[in-house]
Amino acid sequence: MQAKMAPVVKQFTSHDLASRLIEMANLFIKRPSFPLEGMPDKVSLEFSSKETFTEAVKALGTGEKKYSSYYFDFLPYGTDLLQIRTQRNNVCVKIQDEKWECEPLLAAEVFPGDKAKVNED
Repeated sequence: MQAKMAPVVKQFTSHDLASRLIEMANLFIKRPSFPLEGMPDKVSLEFSSKETFTEAVKALGTGEKKYSSYYFDFLPYGTDLLQIRTQRNNVCVKIQDEKWECEPLLAAEVFPGDKAKVNED
């Protein structure tokens, strides 16, 4: 009896996404225009790990960061259509009710000049 091999899962990259978006855009451009319902104002990519989130932020360069009670969002400069996000507790530690301390990696490397302590909510 042969052992079953696990399927090989290809890592999906930002370039793969860009190629697929171009393919979709070309389809739309070649066809008659039609109204859309519920068009989102941004494409939001959510990352479950700190490592892949910080890799994406570094690759996208400078941008604006936003915080909510649950999410840490990064909006790269150069487009208003993209937001990347992760759960806030992936990259910051809550030290008081409304006070968070972000890891030095985000404060020092990804966002040069930022302070590690963030009081926004």
